[in-house]
Parts: sequence; C-alpha cells; structure tokens
Amino acid sequence: MKETGSNARRKVEESPFVAQGSPAVRIEDDYYGWLLDQASVLRHHRHSSLDWSNLAEELEAMAAAERRELLRRLTTLLAHLLKFQYQPEVRRERSRKLTIVRSRTEIKRLLDYSPGLKGQLTEYVAAAYADAKNDAGVDIRLERHQWEQLFPVTCPWTPEQIQSPDYFPPMGSSEKS
Repeated sequence: MKETGSNARRKVEESPFVAQGSPAVRIEDDYYGWLLDQASVLRHHRHSSLDWSNLAEELEAMAAAERRELLRRLTTLLAHLLKFQYQPEVRRERSRKLTIVRSRTEIKRLLDYSPGLKGQLTEYVAAAYADAKNDAGVDIRLERHQWEQLFPVTCPWTPEQIQSPDYFPPMGSSEKS
C-alpha cells in the first residue's frame, strides 16, 4: 500500500536512500509525492536537492491557475450582469442577483488572497467580457448576430461598478454603449 500525506512525507524525510543533490521523488513518477518531497526539501533548507526547473514551472502554473480562476469568475459575473440588464424577467431577477452577489464575493476573496491580480483587473475584465457576451447570448437563446447587435462591444461597466456590492445595471435597458 502506497503511503500518502504526512506518513509519506515522514518516509521521504527519514529515508537514508535520498541522494543529496537530486529529488527523492521524480515529478514524472508521482506528482503528489514530488510536491511533498520538494516541500520537505525547502523546509529543511536542502537547496541542492531542489528540482529547480520543475519548481519554477509549477509556480508559474499555479499563478496561471489563479488568473484562470479570476477570468472564470469574472465571466460568470459579467454574463449575469448582461442577462440582468438585457433580459429582464421578474421570475429570474432574484436568481441572477444571487449569482451576481456570490460572484462578487468570490472575486473579492480571490483578489484579497492574490492581490497581485488587481494590477491587471481592467485587462482581465476586457478578456472576460468577450466570453461573457457569448455565454449570455447563448443562455437567452440569441443567435450570434443578435447578441452582437444587442450587447455593447466593450464592457459597459467599470471595475469599480463590477465589484460594488450595491451596483446592479438598470433592468430592461437595451441601450448599446
């Protein structure tokens, strides 16, 4: 039976067969085990045993995952703002408001946890808006040419409005910015 968690970490740390200067576990063989091994190596300041190249790649991948998560959450928020404004239905208003509020909460939490993402928020909003238009158009059953005519070309809301817990676009407005 394969050891996991703290037992696996203890085995890696205590193993007399760990060669100095190379990782005890190869990333190609066991990603999870490799992560635990590299964490142990860092904690014990055994710099010569670090897998520098793969660590750098993994750190960059982690940063990219944070960006993708922000883009995904912004896309959801913007799509619901579009649907709220351009397809007003009293029966869906409560549900859409709830999704908008939850999305804002998740985005705030993500930005609080990773404030480095805030510096490019305007660019992320612009990128997410393109996907949000498509998502909203599909959801309200419009053909591409219809939603391209209905929705503004660029995001009509500022980053401040998007993040404001009190802001909701006017319902039923079909003015294109």
